[in-house]
Amino acid sequence: MRTLYVLVEPVCLKQALYLSSIDGLWEAAKKNNIRLKIISDEKAIPKEDAHVACVIISLSIRWTLCAAEALKRLNLKPILVGATVEFFDNSFSGPTIDRYDLISRQIDYLVSAGRKRIAFIGSEDNDINDNIRKQAFISAMKALNLPVQDRDIFSDDGDSSSCIERFLRFSGEYDGAICVNDKVGVELIVSAGLAGVKIPYDLFVLGSGDFQISRASKPSLSTSTLDYFKLGLLAIDIYNVLCKNADIDRVQITLPCEILVRESTANFPYSPDNKNTKLSVIDENKSDEDKSFGQYLLDIEMGLRNCEDIDIKMLSEVGKGSSIAAIAEALFMSVGTVNYRLKKIYSYFGVESKAQLEELVNSYIPQVGKLVEG
Repeated sequence: MRTLYVLVEPVCLKQALYLSSIDGLWEAAKKNNIRLKIISDEKAIPKEDAHVACVIISLSIRWTLCAAEALKRLNLKPILVGATVEFFDNSFSGPTIDRYDLISRQIDYLVSAGRKRIAFIGSEDNDINDNIRKQAFISAMKALNLPVQDRDIFSDDGDSSSCIERFLRFSGEYDGAICVNDKVGVELIVSAGLAGVKIPYDLFVLGSGDFQISRASKPSLSTSTLDYFKLGLLAIDIYNVLCKNADIDRVQITLPCEILVRESTANFPYSPDNKNTKLSVIDENKSDEDKSFGQYLLDIEMGLRNCEDIDIKMLSEVGKGSSIAAIAEALFMSVGTVNYRLKKIYSYFGVESKAQLEELVNSYIPQVGKLVEG
């Protein structure tokens, strides 16, 4: 049985998208009779073993470069997952998401809806993918002869809450906003509501990633697919090609994205074939004192991913203010089972009582029931 080492930047082990890529790796590895070993230091790779390639799961520029150089010293071909290979002049293997195409589609969509003053929100300077998005945003805006300046990019300097608060001070100048991911998008929706900015009436908002929380927010967040699970699957395909073809230096596969229209853009229809030819105000009591609002939303996303369908239905009932007995009756469960599952749900979301859970649901995921509809 072949062994494939997966070198993971530690911060990725706390982020849902990258965990999804790891799940994809596990599934594909099992089907291909490959043993996976998740590591955070290349020194864990035995030098005496014969290996062809190693997967790198990362998001920061410096860490990725250091990891890739370390692997090359071991005569291993790096396969990037998560980090965009284009950022490194396509010198590495890896499945990648065409973020230039994605940003272009998002801008075309907003323009087709009559939105022409567009802001880009939440990019981090050290994030590889955010840098690609930022470059793509500027290029696409210029290609459409739309006004774009550095001030239209609201970067996250380590605190997404202050980034969004800064944007909201100038939100009257914009009619559209593209957020780097759904966490930032939902945070903008919540903060805008507290600031009196009505979405989508005053501002169309687009996220990216199709997080669970994007469907449960109110209004629900228009977003785009970013199939990180499939990136994991494709990484195994690339590994197999490299193993069978020693003369191949690198293999790259591009995964397309699609826009998912929801309430934050007034359900305005997206027609990919009809492109435009011109080609703080944060309620700090809502989150723990030692967490940023953005991290709080990521914790909610992780909680939702831990939930089974029955837990989601229970969350919906809790949001309605239903009693334990009413939840049991509505979901055909015993009171004891409801109490048992509620305790698990409390642990998922870091709350201690049904009242706290009800406040969380109504504040951030009031449409959580949509996650199990249909």
